Amino acid sequence: MVTPTIGLIAGESKQVLVRCLDRLRQVFPDLTSRCVVADAHVELVAEALRDQDAARQRRIVLAAAQSLQAKGASELVLLSWRLHAFSEQIAETVSAPVVAIDALLGRQLQIEGLTQAGFLAHSDAYMHPDVRYRMATRDEVDLICPNEDAFEILDSVAVDGGFESLDARALERLRRYLQFAWQYQHLRAVVTERQELAHFARVQLQYPIVMCLEQLWADAIIRRLNGEPDRPAPLARQIPYLSVEQTQAAEQEVCRRLKCDPRVLDFALDRQGELALYVPNLPGAAELPAQIEGVTIIVTK
Repeated sequence: MVTPTIGLIAGESKQVLVRCLDRLRQVFPDLTSRCVVADAHVELVAEALRDQDAARQRRIVLAAAQSLQAKGASELVLLSWRLHAFSEQIAETVSAPVVAIDALLGRQLQIEGLTQAGFLAHSDAYMHPDVRYRMATRDEVDLICPNEDAFEILDSVAVDGGFESLDARALERLRRYLQFAWQYQHLRAVVTERQELAHFARVQLQYPIVMCLEQLWADAIIRRLNGEPDRPAPLARQIPYLSVEQTQAAEQEVCRRLKCDPRVLDFALDRQGELALYVPNLPGAAELPAQIEGVTIIVTK
């Protein structure tokens, strides 16, 4: 089987693209020979998508696709839901397949037996019903957005520099707004746009299933480069309950031992589908115990 050369077009902030590439490099040290990026077009595409000029959007997106084809890309992946409106035009222009990454979320939710999930995003573009339809509704899964009060706080997080800019009172207000917005929905799962929101949903909201779009995108590309079926794997089992106090205590203890900033740590699912604290390979990390306060500790390479 011929391994494809993947071409990536980012449609949001450059941070999304950088994080995706970092994840891919962990799996593929030779990533530069298997993946190409429309570097010069990243900011142009993001700016165009915020504009209302459809002709300009089309021109810039197609130029990015042609740039990737010139670099040797045999398949294209679009790292933004808003880019999918141009997928057919891109495929026709460059005569290359466009990976249908937008269908992965609905499939993953179906695999988990879910008919609805909460949805948290920084960008108001994701609040548009047409976008949510492409993401999951066509798979008979409802994505339920928070109320306006909660969304205003989420929007301010994106504008003002991330969760680091929110004090404890603002985070608590966001948590209460979301609990109020979803109190009658009986949700078991939350889908988030970014890793910061996924961490918030796991630790502060304590939802048993949390899916991050950034992670879904990266995993889909990894499967593609490995020649594996383009189908998300089911979670092995439900995440055991961990209290906020447990996760906070584990995070604080790791930071105390390693003298590191908590922002370098990440709560995510391990291969067994359980919540774990991922720690970079800092000095002293190898001496950490396998669990702290019931939270599994995984040191990344």
